[in-house]
Order: sequence, then C-alpha cells, then structure tokens
Amino acid sequence: MKWVLDRYELKKGDVITIFSTSGRNPIPIDAALICKKKGLKVIGITSIEYSEKSKSRHSTGTHLCNVCDVVIDNCIDYGDALLDYGDFNAVPGSTVAGAFIINSVIAGVIDKVSKSHITPPVLVSGNVDGGSEHNKIILKEYIGKVKHL
Repeated sequence: MKWVLDRYELKKGDVITIFSTSGRNPIPIDAALICKKKGLKVIGITSIEYSEKSKSRHSTGTHLCNVCDVVIDNCIDYGDALLDYGDFNAVPGSTVAGAFIINSVIAGVIDKVSKSHITPPVLVSGNVDGGSEHNKIILKEYIGKVKHL
C-alpha cells in the first residue's frame, strides 16, 4: 500500500477519502493509517452495520471506521446486496451510495470555498463550449501532483 501512496505528494493537512463498504479489509485500513501518520485528515466512507457484523481482516483486528478522523456511514446493509433472488442476493448499493456521498461532499466544499470569494479549481464537462480550454488551464497546476492526469 505504501508504494501506491508514495506516488502522490501527500502533505500534512491534506484530506483523503477512503472507501470500503465492509471496512474490514487490510488495504483501506493500512492506507488510512499511513495517511494519518503523514498528518492527513482521513475521511472514511463505509457501512457501520457491515463493520459491526463482520470480523476485521486487518492484523490489528480493527475496522476502517475505527481509524478515520471522519466517518460517513453509507447505510449499506451487511452483504451489500439490494435484491433478493431467493437462493442468493445480488446488485450492490454501495456504488450509487458512494457516488452520491462523495459528490455531496464535493458540492459542500465548492459551496464553502465559493462563499469565501475564492474560485475553486473545478473541472467542467469537455462537452460544453470552452470546457476543454478551461480544464487545460486547471490541469496545468495539478499535472505533476496527481500522477494519473
């Protein structure tokens, strides 16, 4: 996990969001612990119910919700399956819940920053007139910091 995080310029005071619906697997927990050690604020998006009903797979026996600075409960049931087919359940709800939650957080941050009379560096759809040109200007600042750009 460290080799993945080392690819990014993570600095004290930065914020990272880590998703794990079950909250039980080692990699998201390790990522949270490494980021906290570096001084980042860690937001965990997870299911409290799922965590309570499952045994951690992490060597410490803890769940993601126990190591984050902020925990957002995605309210997904144990098993993360929306539909009952009799012999089995299927179709996860965490994908839609996670997308809704993170976009709500982003909207809240944009609103707060905008009210401080600061223009946030927001990318817009490349399918609107001027969108691609706008995005190129924004991306110039971040191209070296975010490795996948």
